[in-house]
Amino acid sequence: MLREIHSYIPEDKKVFLNQVALQPVDTAGSVETSPVNLRVILDRVPIDDKLAAEKQFLDALCFKLEYSNFDLSHLTWNRLRDKTLNIKYKDWQIGRINLVSRKTKMQILADMNVLWIENQPLSVYLDEQSKWVEYLNALSAYHTK
Repeated sequence: MLREIHSYIPEDKKVFLNQVALQPVDTAGSVETSPVNLRVILDRVPIDDKLAAEKQFLDALCFKLEYSNFDLSHLTWNRLRDKTLNIKYKDWQIGRINLVSRKTKMQILADMNVLWIENQPLSVYLDEQSKWVEYLNALSAYHTK
């Protein structure tokens, strides 16, 4: 399934693990990471299926943000105590995702509403990323006035 999802991204736009920062699951919350400021050495990091799904999600998000002309150097995330990734662009939270726990979930911010999608396959979460990009576009437009 992951191989099929990864094929949605053109080869020249793929972001691989050596370019994307992932924290081990047991680190809770204090250090922010980004694709720019930390590299993961593939030979030293064991990757299970859940981390591979998380990496796939981040790859696709980076591609969609870059395609929408957002500077990836402003993209950061930190892991919360419940293993959820809190995703931010600049200082703006754009959503949360947990793909490594038994129960998966994704937070979607829209206008003044907070929506949660739970226990869905990775493909659903990937499709919902477009709502994160829409929300970030709205935030950017608001802050550039």
